[in-house]
Amino acid sequence: RRGQEPLGLAAMTSSLWTLLLSLELGGSEAAGHCKSGLTIAGLNEDLDGDYMRNGNSGYTNLKYAHGDMQLAFTWTNASLVVHSVSAIGCDMLDCSKSDRQLVAGKWSMIGLQFGPKSTPRYQVYAVCESGCPEFDEATAEEPIWPEQWKSTTQWQIINATGSKAVESSCCRQKVHECDACLEANCSGLISIFRNSCPPHKSTLHPVSQFQKDCCNVYHVAHNPSELCGCRVPDPAECDHSPDELII
Repeated sequence: RRGQEPLGLAAMTSSLWTLLLSLELGGSEAAGHCKSGLTIAGLNEDLDGDYMRNGNSGYTNLKYAHGDMQLAFTWTNASLVVHSVSAIGCDMLDCSKSDRQLVAGKWSMIGLQFGPKSTPRYQVYAVCESGCPEFDEATAEEPIWPEQWKSTTQWQIINATGSKAVESSCCRQKVHECDACLEANCSGLISIFRNSCPPHKSTLHPVSQFQKDCCNVYHVAHNPSELCGCRVPDPAECDHSPDELII
């Protein structure tokens, strides 16, 4: 994610980020897909939250480290290869046979189960029983949640009695100041005669507030010199501000 020098950045960031997001996530997707993330409410404290779009036809709840909780549709479709795989959901994540059968052709919450002596394995935590988007293998359409889906969904939490009505909404991805940072904003802060790359400071070579916020020193292998570049981007998250818009 690279932009121009930060002149007028505040005015252009939102439109720039929307354009980049559509290029990154929308290249092979039909219009109307939820390309950013879904907000899920109504299951429980562990499963509710924001699930951000990942690269495997699913959505990842980022409050769990390493993407350990995912919302995904499960199927294997040999005629539809997406991101070099034809299996998605539980079929791709190697759930147990019983879990794969339970969620075949359905949306579900799939997370890693860590046992005290066993190898971590993905298992189903909840499955959508009705109201979720359906996909027909014959259409060869990648199963991605539609952005304008309004149906009330009914979910069954595994090992719990009764189903729960769950609200879902496609969210707009939150724009962060440094999303528009590019190498040119930072690389010039280090040279033979200067090093004002944060956290370094220089009274002779002041930097802009944008550079203070978004640039930092880094190192590469086999090079003892300091380099200056954009800091690690903020994690993707839904924008829950009052003026939030659906992409």
